[in-house]
Amino acid sequence: MTKRIISIAIMILMLASLAVPAMAASSPNEARDSLVCIDVIFQDEDNNANHKYCIPKDEVKTHEYAITHNKFPLSELADITRTAGSGSGFFVGNDGENPQYLITNHHVVDLYMDCGQGDRFTIFDPSRLSYYTGRAKIYGLFSDDSYKELYVVDSDEKKDLAVLKLAEPTSKRKPLTLTVPDDNMVGEKIYALGYPGLSITNFAKPTELTGISSVSIKDGVIGKLFVNTGSGRNDIEMTCDIQHGHSGGPLVTEDGNVIGVNEKIVTTSYSELTDNGYVVKEMEKNTYGINISEAIDILKKNDISYALSENKPSKKNTTEPVPAPQPTNDNTLMFVIIAIAAVIVIAAVVIIIIIVTKKNKK
Repeated sequence: MTKRIISIAIMILMLASLAVPAMAASSPNEARDSLVCIDVIFQDEDNNANHKYCIPKDEVKTHEYAITHNKFPLSELADITRTAGSGSGFFVGNDGENPQYLITNHHVVDLYMDCGQGDRFTIFDPSRLSYYTGRAKIYGLFSDDSYKELYVVDSDEKKDLAVLKLAEPTSKRKPLTLTVPDDNMVGEKIYALGYPGLSITNFAKPTELTGISSVSIKDGVIGKLFVNTGSGRNDIEMTCDIQHGHSGGPLVTEDGNVIGVNEKIVTTSYSELTDNGYVVKEMEKNTYGINISEAIDILKKNDISYALSENKPSKKNTTEPVPAPQPTNDNTLMFVIIAIAAVIVIAAVVIIIIIVTKKNKK
């Protein structure tokens, strides 16, 4: 009888342990499990071809003759051309649940946003000097042979952020936990994750281009947190050496929590007179990310669940008090507390049953 009771109790304990959700990423390496490579195309319905350069039909009308006769200034042509490309995105959601929503940059999906947003649309391809009708599409690449179509939930050009979703949750990726950075974190080590296309060359070409193992991690530190004048957007200056393709990827702490979204590289240069004439030299390069607080605003606006952790005290100022946890619509903590309480109660019941059974035998 005692053995049967113990066996049942063990089974109950095992079932109770399943109530504890899977732990979030605890390092930049584990954070890779949340990324996908994002690919944006315009596909015409006549020959199923993908177009890299697209100009909305309405914008071509005023310049049609110049464009079709190659008399349009290239600089002006670039201004009105949406270019297909790729970037990075990362999933958000409750810990332990299959995620459905992900964050990226607006500029990663601007072709989709300006060319019909998935509806039937007509574009002009300046590289082929012809009109095509079709649809813009966004794909999330889980690996080189596994992908799913993505859809835009919300996009903010001013903040350069977009929230995308899958038709249904996926078990192929995990959601990341978000942390709003504060000034105590300035100078601390951070990591930029993404799929930098420029790092793939004939000299260094991996066998897989879009899987988890292909995520590139660039380390650096937070230079400063600041508010952009005019726009009021919260930004992050950093030293991570990001490249094209890192756009939309997460900027994470050593604990794997997201504090920002990779955005852009800004370079300034100057001309120097040499024996061979003026030579343009790069003077400095700065890299920037978007504070995750801006993405949280969009998630809240669209009632999308996410996991939010509290800020940890800076390693430089360990006497600083830990800020109070910020409110979130995540129920992870509640589930953990319930699971632990259940385990304790069941263990106590088992012990009592064993003691009572032994007394009865005596």
